[in-house]
Amino acid sequence: MLGEQFKHSFIYFIKLYILMSDKLSKLKSVLDKIGNFSMKTLADRIIFQKSIFILENMGIGLGYNFSYWLYGPYSSELASDGFLLSDLGWAKEITTLNLKEESIIYNFKNLIRGHEVDPTFFELTSTFLYFKNLHPSKNDIELFNLIIEKKPYLDNKDFFNEIIKKLKEEGLAQ
Repeated sequence: MLGEQFKHSFIYFIKLYILMSDKLSKLKSVLDKIGNFSMKTLADRIIFQKSIFILENMGIGLGYNFSYWLYGPYSSELASDGFLLSDLGWAKEITTLNLKEESIIYNFKNLIRGHEVDPTFFELTSTFLYFKNLHPSKNDIELFNLIIEKKPYLDNKDFFNEIIKKLKEEGLAQ
């Protein structure tokens, strides 16, 4: 009985913390708008991390810092926040997004259309953007070569060109 009371009190304080944390609240709202959020499998976590990285590049402004890791851009703070939100399982949006943020979400959904559950799409797209930020003077072909040098399993020029086309439509590539 006491253990169950502690659990409910702990969850209450975590929820209160989220309400007080603008970053977590905004992340929750963004995830609600995107839909299909999960942290259950590795593929889910790759899609989650890379989605937020791409959204940050589109201007969503969540404020997570990313470094290059095994599957591309990764944020340990974002991973912690993702697991926290996943464990709490809130059903409704906490913060209302502004018109610019809603527009970014709409454009993001257009960008990923047809690839919503494809971790390879998210890995290649986010890795391209990560290297583009690191090497802004490199053209798309040079960046593709840099990516396949580090990740030979992503060597699919047709898939890369499809991603570049989509990124150009969103103003994220030359």
